[in-house]
This record gives sequence, C-alpha cells and structure tokens, in this order.
Amino acid sequence: MSDLSRRIANLSPEKRALFASRHKEGQEGYHSSAIPTRQPAERYPLSFAQQRLWFVDLFLPDSALYNNLGVALRFTGELDVAALERSLNEIVRRHEILRTTFIAIEGEPFQVIAESGSIPLSLLNLETLPAAERETEALRRAALASHEPFDLSRGPLLRASVIRLNPQEHLLFLLLHHIITDHESNAVLMREISALYSAFVADKPSPLPELPIQFADFAVWERERLCGENLERLLAYWTTQLSGTLPTLALPRSHASQNPSRFQAMTYTFTVAPDLLAGLKELSRKTGTTLYMQLLAAFKIVLYGYTRQNDIIVGTPVSNRNRLELENLLGMFVNNLVLRTDLSGNPAFLDLLQRVREVTLSAYDHQDMPFEKLVEVLRPERVSDQTPIIQVAFSYIAHTSLPDTVELPGLRLEPLSLPDDMVDLEMLLSVG
Repeated sequence: MSDLSRRIANLSPEKRALFASRHKEGQEGYHSSAIPTRQPAERYPLSFAQQRLWFVDLFLPDSALYNNLGVALRFTGELDVAALERSLNEIVRRHEILRTTFIAIEGEPFQVIAESGSIPLSLLNLETLPAAERETEALRRAALASHEPFDLSRGPLLRASVIRLNPQEHLLFLLLHHIITDHESNAVLMREISALYSAFVADKPSPLPELPIQFADFAVWERERLCGENLERLLAYWTTQLSGTLPTLALPRSHASQNPSRFQAMTYTFTVAPDLLAGLKELSRKTGTTLYMQLLAAFKIVLYGYTRQNDIIVGTPVSNRNRLELENLLGMFVNNLVLRTDLSGNPAFLDLLQRVREVTLSAYDHQDMPFEKLVEVLRPERVSDQTPIIQVAFSYIAHTSLPDTVELPGLRLEPLSLPDDMVDLEMLLSVG
C-alpha cells in the first residue's frame, strides 16, 4: 500500500467523502499551492480559532477552562531525564508557537514570537509515599496543575513536569494553553518526543527535518485566503443553512448556572455492545451512511426526547488540517462545524438518517469557513451562560492518532488517559 493510500485508508468516513468530493471537483486550484512563509514582522495576526480563545481569556482571565493537558505519558524503564529535557527544548526551538505570546494594540490581538526560548522541566519524587498511593497522588497533582491559568502575555504557555514513582517508572505531564495546541498536536508532540529522545540518549543529532512553515504562516494565510469568491461561496452556504431564528436547546438542568466562569462537568462513560456495533455496521452497508452519521442521528433523537424541539443544532469539531504541510505542526487548528437538522414530521429513523447524511456531507464540503467568522457574520443573540450557536457537540474519533505504546532505547512509552472535568458546552458526546 502506498503512503497516500495508507493516509486515505486512515481517514474517517466523513473525511474520505470530502476527499473524494474535492478530488472529483479539482477544487478549481484552491489547494494547488503551498502555504507561503510570511513576511518578517514584529507581530502577526491570530488565527480565527485563536482569536476566539483570546477573547474568552480577556473576559475570563482567571479561568483555566482552556488549559489543555496536551500530553501525559508514562515511561517504564531507565529514564534519562537530561535527554528528555533536551528533547522538549528542541521541540520548543522547532515550533515557534511554543515561543509565542499574545498582546493587544488598541484592542486588537496579535501574536509575538520570541527568537529563542526554553522550558524548565520540574521534577518531583514521590518515592517517600507508599507504592500504592503514588500514582493516585501524581494524577491529583496533575489535575490541580491543570486548573492554574496562564497569562497569555507572558510565556511560556507550556509547563512540563516529571513525577518519579520508582526508579523504573516516571510520568511526564505537559500542560499547554489551548490557544497554542489542539488534539492533533498531542500526536505530533508524542512523535517528536519519541524521535528526539531516541537520538539524544544515543548522543546523536536530531533526526527531524526542519519544518517548512510555522503556525503564524498558517494564521496569516488563513486570513488572506478568506476573501473574494471563496468567502462568498462559503457565506452563501452557511447563511442559508443557518437562516431564520437559530434554536437554543432547552435542555433540562438540575440547577441554574450561577457562575458562568466555572464550567465544571461530570463524565458518564459507556460501551456499545459488540452485537449492536455489528448491526450498525451492517446498517451502514445497506444505507450508504457511516457509523458517525448513525450515532449523530441517534444523538439528535435523544436531544429531541429531552427538549421536544424539531430544529436541532449540534456542533462537531474537525481537525482543519486538510493540507500536508499542516500535519506535523503544533497549533490551534481545530474548527467547529454546525450541523442543523430538521426533525419535523415525525420521520422514521431511516428517513432522519438520510437528512443527517445530507447535512453532514454538505457541512464537511464547506468546512473551510472558520466558526469564529460565522459567529461574526451571523451575530447570534448572546446568552451569558451559553456558547453562541452551539450548546451541544458530538465528537467522533474513528482512528486515534496516539499509539498504545512506543518502544524507546531501554524504555517503553505509553500515553495516559486523564479525565477532563471542564467544558464550555451544555453537553458533549465523544465516541471513539
């Protein structure tokens, strides 16, 4: 299998549909040229996604809502702490976004990139505790650290710590502000840590090629390309799709939200039974839909059951990395798509499924409209304790980008799964 074929095979069903659509249409040269490097300047504009997070931080400066525990890793074996610290600082050198801070000039935000920078690697030894208590204490401390806010005007916006459980077991926690990272960046970090540590522990130079572009190049390009016919095409679709009065889901609450600066959440985890999953896959084959579409349709039925509303909007995150030069970059690329479905007329499930399919594919084909730009154009009515347009989201991860384990010289590396108890939505359903 060629590298391109492997990439296509690993795409989610929706991305495969989008790839086929764009390949067929040729996109009229839209993606025919590489993202150019920017002209040198003292400061650069924010991407649309970054701008939204900057405004959130402006109004909620002490909130840790968008702190993002980017990577949590377990090292089993003989850890060379010096080689790990060198690896992290080489990543800081490679990626300008890790040396970026944010300022405002006459109310307009800009990103400023330091020419050089480094991050200290803090060390904590828990061997004085009973062995059975060490990991629990490490996770407790990591959770507390994740609630400490960043000052976006002062770097670095990355904190790194290693907790020693015993001579053969260490935990690495990297905490980044969401304005400089996203879910896909976690995989980039893990790949680079693995490659650099393997080289440095053997006293070899970095094996990683220099990056062709940086995140600021993307931010400048994103704003320059969102104009003219391309912007008109995207606006025509989204203003039609979101015309009229936008629905606000009246979800039942056990209590009123008294403090919108606190976004505490509770998580309920469940597993889909294998026989049910097999039945859904068979339904996919018969109806020309995907598991994503089926679960989204079922989720909208649940929301209808709670609200009795026929007009339902659910948001869904997309990686927004649909260009090769973005795959190995760290940064906040993720975009939110608005999926609006009409449930009126009491449709049978298969009829609703087709409605969801049509809306989903059309939305993915117009995913280049930044959600933040859409909010700016539509100017929806603001409610203090609700996010604009989207109150509920559905996240589907068809293929995890993080490997289960990575074998390094004298060491095994595994990603840790940590609970996330903060969310800026009424409800988030994640499937993976």
